[in-house]
Amino acid sequence: MTGDRSDAQRPRFNLETMSGVYPGVRTPRFQRLRLTQSAAPASAPVWAPLLWYDDPPACVLTLPDSGSLEVAGEASMVRLADPGLTVHGKLQTALAEIGYTLRACGVCVHWQPQDARTEDDLALGRCTFLSPDQIVPASLEPLLDQSALAPDCPHFVSREGAPDAPLPHGEAGPVTSPLRRAAAVYKEREQADRTFWGRLRRVARKAGLSVGQTEADGLFAWADSLMERSGVGAGTEPCFACRGRMANLGALTVASPEDDKQTYSVWRCRLCAATYFNRWIDSWERLDNLQTDETYWRVAPAEAVTLLARMAEVVGGEHPAGRHERTAERAWFEAFVARRPILSHQIKLGR
Repeated sequence: MTGDRSDAQRPRFNLETMSGVYPGVRTPRFQRLRLTQSAAPASAPVWAPLLWYDDPPACVLTLPDSGSLEVAGEASMVRLADPGLTVHGKLQTALAEIGYTLRACGVCVHWQPQDARTEDDLALGRCTFLSPDQIVPASLEPLLDQSALAPDCPHFVSREGAPDAPLPHGEAGPVTSPLRRAAAVYKEREQADRTFWGRLRRVARKAGLSVGQTEADGLFAWADSLMERSGVGAGTEPCFACRGRMANLGALTVASPEDDKQTYSVWRCRLCAATYFNRWIDSWERLDNLQTDETYWRVAPAEAVTLLARMAEVVGGEHPAGRHERTAERAWFEAFVARRPILSHQIKLGR
């Protein structure tokens, strides 16, 4: 397995614990921050762990080349006492003094604070980045919210000084999502099917008739049919930037050049609200070693909405049936990521 994401370039899966946990290297509350050296702004960003302590309140950032906190010296760490809501600004200032640039949403010119906080007690803001051809439906505007310490996207532009809007003073709470959770929707549908009219609709569908309004009738906007799915296995994927879990917002399956099942999907962290784009190539049916190839890109939230809109254009696009007819869609998504920096790339072998 190869990969580039970790606290200190660790793989996502720990073979010793058979999990994603590395004992003794994290506090219960933590983030992973992306940094670049100020003297080489074009260099690839690297990850640095930020650990939080409660007694006394403080956070400690370990610089990329210094190893673990146990062996790191004072010169290889940045420690903030009682960092508060302005932790992103304080980190930006402290890192600039020692030659590093913080690449996080809270210090980007496109990020504007909202009157809200995340469960990690970080300022929550809204990403204002929009390309000329991007449109975000009003119902999906909450998807534009991002934590102050969410990782940068390719449109990051560092902001000097204080943010344009005042920081929030409200209580910390969960990041909101305008999307319904699939499990709740399916439960409602099951309950509806048990009623008289639900049984009538089932009979009508079997007979090839249409009774009442359905999403398939095209009477509702694509945004109204989006749901937050929990994905496979444990239900979600670990976030790249915090202790939160990412939920799947949409997917489309196509055929790869080798005729493998290739799935594009959009993910959003339930804690820091960072949005990601994923490409999963499943070679299990073709290769004896059960190989899978997985790539992640960080995308701006408005770009995530654009990707979801494109996926919604294909009815039943998540199902592999019909994937050979989706050549145009595959070309579109590949063009989208062609020049985009890769956040993580892993090749896994089942045996």
